[in-house]
Amino acid sequence: MGTLYFAKIEGWNGDCNNFLKQFKKIIDENSDINSDDFGRKNHFVGIYKKNDEFYIILHGSFSKIKSGVNGIPGLYYDKEHYWDNKLKKYTNEDLELVYLIGEEAVEYYQYYKKYENLSTKLRKQIIDNLFPNNELIFEGTHQGFYDINTILLGGYFSKNPITCPIMVSPDMPLYEVETPKSVISIKNQNYYCLPHGAGYKLATDCMAQLTDIPNIFSLQYENEAKVFTRYIELFPFEYRKDIIDVCCTRHKLGCVSNRFEPILNIKV
Repeated sequence: MGTLYFAKIEGWNGDCNNFLKQFKKIIDENSDINSDDFGRKNHFVGIYKKNDEFYIILHGSFSKIKSGVNGIPGLYYDKEHYWDNKLKKYTNEDLELVYLIGEEAVEYYQYYKKYENLSTKLRKQIIDNLFPNNELIFEGTHQGFYDINTILLGGYFSKNPITCPIMVSPDMPLYEVETPKSVISIKNQNYYCLPHGAGYKLATDCMAQLTDIPNIFSLQYENEAKVFTRYIELFPFEYRKDIIDVCCTRHKLGCVSNRFEPILNIKV
């Protein structure tokens, strides 16, 4: 589950070290939050500025939902044995697909919704503790369920026009983008979509493909050197800083409506 929370704040005094200490204290004292929930991969907390106004963004998820919280079964089958006898498997020569069907699938979705509510409360609690005077601008899930039949992987999806921030990198502005038109129409219902961020790519160009050994990738470089690895995400990477041009100019998915300058990003 990946979600972004963006709010206008009052009370930012420019003391970055004190803000870091406050944030760490909140994380460390809440048993439902792991110490790296806003530090691993592309998760972060950031302070941004537009004119004389200040804003905060939380991008992350709570990893304890993988294995279970407060008696609710975790959502990751490799970390939660509750699903062991409910899983179905499809296999062929290249892959193994694990899935739920029928009542078990509905049950899984219901537990997901409980975690969605818990995550919403935790994010609001963090913001309220840091900045009691805040105004929510946008909150949206970009990795998780849109509904019981639709899964989101990296973007926002809605029946209504969207206005949301698109993250690029710690040194780049945060752009607020609005959708000028729908991207698809299904049974006379328009749907709108925007990416949640720029994403990143390997710092050196190469071709990647699965080997005949499960979960092992082969990376082929231009000079024909090869690397076999299970962990592509641990290789040096760089941010795709052209996301606004790609999204708004090339594909015309959205129009920039606001720009916020970075002050501070925390990944701990």
